[in-house]
Amino acid sequence: MTTHRLIQLHNLADDLSSRARVCLRGAANLERIGNARGAQYQRAKGLRFQVIAEKAARRVEAGA
Repeated sequence: MTTHRLIQLHNLADDLSSRARVCLRGAANLERIGNARGAQYQRAKGLRFQVIAEKAARRVEAGA
């Protein structure tokens, strides 16, 4: 795997893990104010981002 591709995958993993944290923090805030439906949506979105970020990170480790 080229260095450029490894850098792209690393950046993707970082970006998605950051998005996951933001979504999960938003879910906690929505839960706190009583918006269960919004919290459920944000939590599911955050978990999807987290799964993809973990897969990208594993790919970076395998390619390095």
